[in-house]
Amino acid sequence: MTLVDRSSMRLLSSMPLLLLVACAGTRPPAPTPGGPAPEVSRTLAPFVSIEEGTDLILTVGVRVAAMREADSYFPLEVSVTNKRPGQTWTVTRESFLLFDEEGRSYALPTNLELTSGYHHRTFDSRIFDARSATSTKLSEYRAVESSFFPDPIRGVGRSSARPMGMGIDNIPQVSSSLVPIESVSLPPFHYLDDVLYFPHPPGSLVGRRFSLEFKATGLAEPARISFRIPKL
Repeated sequence: MTLVDRSSMRLLSSMPLLLLVACAGTRPPAPTPGGPAPEVSRTLAPFVSIEEGTDLILTVGVRVAAMREADSYFPLEVSVTNKRPGQTWTVTRESFLLFDEEGRSYALPTNLELTSGYHHRTFDSRIFDARSATSTKLSEYRAVESSFFPDPIRGVGRSSARPMGMGIDNIPQVSSSLVPIESVSLPPFHYLDDVLYFPHPPGSLVGRRFSLEFKATGLAEPARISFRIPKL
């Protein structure tokens, strides 16, 4: 065998490895019922996962979810940041869809469904902590008001490392409304920060991997973040 032949053989033998490396850096497609969940996203802090691209930042906090194994619903602390110049997104309940490892999907309940079947909303608001992790990351962006599931007693106020009161655009950074906001306009360089509740899937929450898909009017393709709910 000549030197050229041996070089050719080495190149051919390395192609599967090259393909494996190339695929490892590629995000899998959006999860669908029956399809695999994406890989786990990186963490910004304990119990807080993050995905960031050229168009948006998506974070999910899971600490309180780990406390809700015996309940019909569980909360996720979610923030979405619009980094896309010139495009305003419209965000509704239908913008969020949760997938479990088996490919089953879970949509947001209505506010009435949650308040009828879940009784920890007010207590939850005292122990949410994802804002303390995302405050620095989102400090250069402006807040919009979002309240898909307001606290039935106190609004959606919760402790935060960010200053309360009015934001830079004279927009309250924390809503005190008891009425759900069903549609949120998210302009460029703004973020929404809200608590979303999902139906409890069959089996345990702790230790399982979930994927949250986000889509909105004005956003070209859905964004995805994947996370595990750890044991506390």
